[in-house]
Amino acid sequence: MRLKTTSKESQKAFIESISALFEDPEKLLPQCLDPGLFCPINSYSKKLKAGKDFSKYLKSADQLMSAIAETQKVSESDSVPFLGMVKTPLGSVEYAKKGETDPLVLAGVQHFSNPIWRMLAFSSLSRTRGLRLYSTKNIYLSSCKNTSPGVEFFKSALEDEGIQYAVDGTDIFVGSGPNYFKVSHLASVTLNLGSDSSSSTIHSLMKHVLTPDFQNDFHFSMEFLEAASDQFPSKAVDSYLSGKMNDRTFYRETADFRLAQAISNRYIIIGSDFYASPEDFVSKHEFLYVPRALVQRAIEESGKGLYMDTFSERKVLEHIWPVAGKEILHEMFPEADSSLISSLKGSPIEQIDSLNGEGRISDFMSKLNIKPWSDDSRFLLQILGDYYTSGKERAMREAERIMGTSMNRRAIYYAFLSTVGESTNREWQFSQNEKELSFKISGIISDMIRGEPEKLPELFEDIKHYLG
Repeated sequence: MRLKTTSKESQKAFIESISALFEDPEKLLPQCLDPGLFCPINSYSKKLKAGKDFSKYLKSADQLMSAIAETQKVSESDSVPFLGMVKTPLGSVEYAKKGETDPLVLAGVQHFSNPIWRMLAFSSLSRTRGLRLYSTKNIYLSSCKNTSPGVEFFKSALEDEGIQYAVDGTDIFVGSGPNYFKVSHLASVTLNLGSDSSSSTIHSLMKHVLTPDFQNDFHFSMEFLEAASDQFPSKAVDSYLSGKMNDRTFYRETADFRLAQAISNRYIIIGSDFYASPEDFVSKHEFLYVPRALVQRAIEESGKGLYMDTFSERKVLEHIWPVAGKEILHEMFPEADSSLISSLKGSPIEQIDSLNGEGRISDFMSKLNIKPWSDDSRFLLQILGDYYTSGKERAMREAERIMGTSMNRRAIYYAFLSTVGESTNREWQFSQNEKELSFKISGIISDMIRGEPEKLPELFEDIKHYLG
């Protein structure tokens, strides 16, 4: 027992405060929600009404009556120079001792007017008889048979704690969402705690509830990925109940935990929906770049789950590419050699587009009997192939993606932009040297774009003098 000394003024105030209990000892007792033949609250009410001298209970095995008798003895003292301090989950509370009573029960009796500490008077009964206490500034209730105190109690407790809420029937809402986890009390009242709430709601409410079995009374649930996992991370639960974590953080920790579990179990999750198999997943989504069968096989081979906020083929391909990307490209483009596939850069979709471009260029070159003599001439052929087969926008997009830092390729691209009327807002991207070379070849490239494709072989011979 930890002791602290008190001043004469403090001793007098303490004695006066506990003496007030004996003006009406029944004020210590809560109203029982479900009284019956064996209700301890009814039994104590009769004992407290029976007389004003409780000294006969000083050595009683009944801890509550013993604490009342001991407190009465203290109230009759002239001084209490030393006070004991007992630790509780809610902090330390002081008490004056004159016997052998359980300090928790004694502290509860001596703080009978405090809506939190008064419940400690029944801590022994709660352990041995299953009694539950519910206490706020305006409500003081008990239950012998697991009866919920109802919505009004929780409203009162939230108001005591300064937590804003809204009510809909037996549902109480804290925060405005957009997502919630739920805590139901004895299947009667449900607290919906928002993913935006900065309160530690359940920790705050626990101050107002004394129960022998918290896990039995309060049931946690959360809809996010509940079909894949209904668990809550034990460390987060401990932190949350101890007040070290607010509602918002607890929701996020639980969502992350369930997501990790689902992915480790190889589930594919889109938002809050999950798919138990790759086959189920690919059958319900459209794939434009890679055939479904290849995607399904690659996901199966990856051995990993996948999460996306919303469906994106790009994210799916990025997920499977490290494991199956080259194999997929070989199957989709059997004519492409391994060295070309190994040299591809960029995202999976960019690599697929590059091979599509290679195919168009190969067809384009074979029809015109043109062979590139350098990387720069191949770049020019790709621009022309894209332009003639898919139009200006694709030619610009693909050229900008692959032109790199080569002065020749940048000059070719600038000449192309000038020919198709798209250079005005892009001049700042090119150096003076690149523009000067572009000016020299712009006439030939203009003829390539505006002339007949059949003349391209001759024009290619002409541009060799500038590109080397």
